[in-house]
Amino acid sequence: MSDTIEIGERFRRPTGSKLAYRVVRMVEFDNHPPHVTLVSENADRRTITIGVGVLLDRRQWVRTE
Repeated sequence: MSDTIEIGERFRRPTGSKLAYRVVRMVEFDNHPPHVTLVSENADRRTITIGVGVLLDRRQWVRTE
């Protein structure tokens, strides 16, 4: 497993959902760990910002193609 994240990579929840989210930008806040902004690949185009550590936790998110 790689601990780097690239813009354009796709992730989904491991709970069986097929809904993928694409990484659209990296975010850095003062005094906080790095974050990424994800956009869902459905009609809603839901946007969420989460910590990189959370995204790399395979219990919460998995890479998809």
